[in-house]
Amino acid sequence: MDWETYKALCDQPQYWSRWMLEQTRNLLESRNPVAVKIAQALKAVPLLKPPDHTGDKRTDMFAIDLGEAEVSDILAAIRRAHDREPERILPGFELAWIEYRSGVRKIANESVMKNEKGEGDDSSD
Repeated sequence: MDWETYKALCDQPQYWSRWMLEQTRNLLESRNPVAVKIAQALKAVPLLKPPDHTGDKRTDMFAIDLGEAEVSDILAAIRRAHDREPERILPGFELAWIEYRSGVRKIANESVMKNEKGEGDDSSD
């Protein structure tokens, strides 16, 4: 994979680094459905890196599709962890998930608007 394509994919909201996903999973209860979903995503084949990429496994990128309620669970876990150990949680960590949730909301709103307009309806009479 070339760098331009790789960067474009990594900039998409559904792609997360192994490190970020592992840290998030570690904040959740092991049986939490979101933790299970993250664990499943981490079992997938990561995004192919450009040949001269120097990052280790922590920089592997995985696609994950979470809903707004699932991201809210993650944010609640981040806040609980921050309350217990403020130095453990980096400010950008929570912000990244807030941005992801905003993207989920935007996609959901666009979908609702299309459905209300009748767009995307493939049925023909």
